[in-house]
Amino acid sequence: MKVITKTTKIKRKANRIISEYIAHPHLINGFKYDLRLYVLVTSYDPLRIYLYEEGLTRFATEQYTTSTKEVSKRYIHLTNYSVNKHAKKFVKNSNPEADGEGSKWSITALKKKYTTLGIDVDRLFARIQDVIIKTCISAEP
Repeated sequence: MKVITKTTKIKRKANRIISEYIAHPHLINGFKYDLRLYVLVTSYDPLRIYLYEEGLTRFATEQYTTSTKEVSKRYIHLTNYSVNKHAKKFVKNSNPEADGEGSKWSITALKKKYTTLGIDVDRLFARIQDVIIKTCISAEP
């Protein structure tokens, strides 16, 4: 994975996926993060979708910045465990009682943090569920 700018030269090759970068993502403690949600679709007719209550929140290991000088620093922009586990600042969660600390949290810990930030967790996750349902519907032939 690589973050590029409008001026980056890209050689034409097969098997590339380019997606638009969200320049101002929601941050927690100054760090970019993503959600790993687990969904099971058991049937399309009728549509049956199960969203597991637990999942993961994965953090970048360097504080986020929009500086173009920092665009090549993977630990700022990428939240993938496979990338960040090699970072010097990666904090492994070895104590299940300390959920909500380190480079990987549970969804439960994230929801607690959202509550302290004044985010309506029920409304947010209802909207996430709506996106999941619409994604599944769009994939149905």
